[in-house]
Amino acid sequence: ESLILSETESEVESETESLVLSLVLSDRESLILSETESLVESDVESETESLVLSLVLSDRESLVLSETESLVES
Repeated sequence: ESLILSETESEVESETESLVLSLVLSDRESLILSETESLVESDVESETESLVLSLVLSDRESLVLSETESLVES
């Protein structure tokens, strides 16, 4: 009887250990996923910002050019 009990205990222990391990791994996985998502989001944000900035600058540049041209013409 005590042999059966100790075997059962050891089974329960190993089950528990594997459960804990899988929880830890799943937590780590979701952490990595959320880190990756936020990195991707920040990349996309900065790409968008730089695109907008370059559009604004190019607009300003063409405005300055056309102003300069009209000044030169007159």
